[in-house]
Amino acid sequence: MHSTTRSRLSAAAAALTLLTGALTGCGSDSASTSSTSSSSTSAATSSSGSTAAAAALTITDAWCKSSDSMAADMASMTGCFGTLHNSTDAPIHITGGSSPAAGMVQLHETVKNAAGEMQMQEAKSGFTVPAKGTFALAPGANHVMLMELAKPLDNGTSVSVSLTTDAGEVPVDFAVRTYAGGNEPYSSGSSSMSMSSS
Repeated sequence: MHSTTRSRLSAAAAALTLLTGALTGCGSDSASTSSTSSSSTSAATSSSGSTAAAAALTITDAWCKSSDSMAADMASMTGCFGTLHNSTDAPIHITGGSSPAAGMVQLHETVKNAAGEMQMQEAKSGFTVPAKGTFALAPGANHVMLMELAKPLDNGTSVSVSLTTDAGEVPVDFAVRTYAGGNEPYSSGSSSMSMSSS
């Protein structure tokens, strides 16, 4: 009788262990499903945010200066231009960008130096496109600068750039064109960094 009782207790303990394991497994699957669901929702939200930003901020006549238009010592950089359009009721602030074609993307402005010459420098405060308004990117003026190019940009190709804004990331495809004109030095004092103006 004592042996039978002990055998029943062992069987009950084994069953309890199996039940606990099954419940733990269910809990783990549930947490994993919840985590996956959360990640998917986050990715969807991020994608939705980028889509909304791209709809809010668009660009017309988007183009970049081809590498063969640049002096030999400027082959690793170029400027991108066009007209930005803000369709919203609030200003959109552009702070920078990124591109698979360049190691660095900066926003540049053209200013007059002490000698009265026009020079370019980084626009550290970025660009603001007014509500329901436009903002011009043009040679010899404000523009997006691609630096540390991975390879030359050939006339007739295109280059992808993602503009960073307070409304989200805005993807832009710039057509690459040959463009000739005068040169303006970079305000850091490097005469090798310049952009053309007509």
